[in-house]
Amino acid sequence: MRRIVLLAALALPAYAMADMMQPGLYRTVVESTGEKAERKDQCISQKDIDEGLSGLDRDPSCKVQDLKLGASSVSYRTVCGNADLKVVSQVNGTFSRDSFDLNLGVTISGEKPMKIHMTGKRIADCRKGK
Repeated sequence: MRRIVLLAALALPAYAMADMMQPGLYRTVVESTGEKAERKDQCISQKDIDEGLSGLDRDPSCKVQDLKLGASSVSYRTVCGNADLKVVSQVNGTFSRDSFDLNLGVTISGEKPMKIHMTGKRIADCRKGK
């Protein structure tokens, strides 16, 4: 489940920053309470940026709510799931052309909320074939 949350988190900022984010290889750091920080280099393509939330929009169980986009900030809430499994997230963050800093609060089916801090910095162009 953590992997699904992290993949969604990477796609969501791209949607919010579609007009301002530069494609490329980003060094990301994901930190959550009680877990070791996860560092990863990830290629974010123009296609990823352009598609943004479209994957969640196609899932009838997911709703994006309260999207607020400023010149260098974003906040939104997502609600996904059904009666058996419900995932609610609240995202607040800032971004520039080559970086982002996001705070996520994620609650899965009424469990204790999980706090996630995610940062990313563009470090290069994506390599061909990646």
